[in-house]
Amino acid sequence: MVNADYSHLPTVSLVVQNFTKAPAKEITFDFSAPVEDSSGFVLSDLRFFKEGLPFLEPEAQIAHYWDYLPNLIPMLKERGLEDRIKVTTKYKDLRTNPTRLSGRYTRCS
Repeated sequence: MVNADYSHLPTVSLVVQNFTKAPAKEITFDFSAPVEDSSGFVLSDLRFFKEGLPFLEPEAQIAHYWDYLPNLIPMLKERGLEDRIKVTTKYKDLRTNPTRLSGRYTRCS
């Protein structure tokens, strides 16, 4: 699942996390809108989002700095994205068939 992490305000990070007790493999991401920072850098174009992840350990996470919150909120509002950006995450685990999970960023305003 992909979420925004506000635990180190005023900085915000974008976090991919495997919440399960099993390894996830063949992980792919589909964003309803590009995830950009206030400088115009598109985080959703990062290689691990575009190409997916081959594997993520149980309860593991990958975090990437997104932006400084006072810069991020006005930019999201300007683009009409202050409520949410939907991220659909697909993966396979070693115990089951393909699973589809939908994640959303926490409200930014």
